[in-house]
Amino acid sequence: WNRIGIVDLRHYFRLGARSAFANRLFGYFSGGLEPQRIYFGGSWNFRGYDRREFYNRKILFMSNELRFPLIDALLIGFPIGGMDFRAIRGALFFDTGSAWDDEFDQFLGSYGFGFRVSLGYLILLRFDFAKTTDFHTSSPSFDFNFFFGWNF
Repeated sequence: WNRIGIVDLRHYFRLGARSAFANRLFGYFSGGLEPQRIYFGGSWNFRGYDRREFYNRKILFMSNELRFPLIDALLIGFPIGGMDFRAIRGALFFDTGSAWDDEFDQFLGSYGFGFRVSLGYLILLRFDFAKTTDFHTSSPSFDFNFFFGWNF
């Protein structure tokens, strides 16, 4: 028998008309005779780490993100027309989590800042600059992460 459990809880605290504090808790467990491992990391989940940094069957992850407005509308003009970007937002974030198979090792983290550019109601471009940490030391420089899709 195989067992798989997935939890993905999200909560948003409104701080104003255009600002929010977003929280996400994600858990994954797979056990049995043929447990399923999943890739975890990268700009979609654990910012600052490689996209396929973790390949495990147990994952516990939490993300916190403060979202706030930066620029409401930006029009860039060219001789043959212009480009209009709306709802450019800023973000400060802190992620923490762990991935393991048999024995839990330790929690890791990442923190940083980012920008979001809306391309409509559902799609956005997300640019994040993250430092990773083991809670004793931090990476010496920021890693750049890009994501095309949606916010959590």
